[in-house]
Amino acid sequence: MIAVQSMQSIRPTSSTEPGRHRFQRMERNNEWNWMMAPIEMAWQGKSIGEICRQLKDRDRNGGRDLALLHEHLAHDDLVAWGWQPGAGREPAPGSQALLGELVQAWIDAGAQCP
Repeated sequence: MIAVQSMQSIRPTSSTEPGRHRFQRMERNNEWNWMMAPIEMAWQGKSIGEICRQLKDRDRNGGRDLALLHEHLAHDDLVAWGWQPGAGREPAPGSQALLGELVQAWIDAGAQCP
């Protein structure tokens, strides 16, 4: 069992997909599903340009076009967890609302990557 503030009854189930984390999929009271991002989605050690291209790559972003990418980043409860990560964890800087505004401005300007 994993202790996460404001999330009770989380139970991991194993993933059998190659390259996926052993405990990838979790359910909370059958209300919604949470999936740990595959390691291929990690940003650590990547340049801003590499991260940008990864965000836009439908093969690596969950099949999202720019509109769906904005929706995911600006409104998805799983993304919101970054600003409410639970006891003992440092929240991400800014807010999900600000992220949504910045992503929309980037899209409106042509979503170019450096």
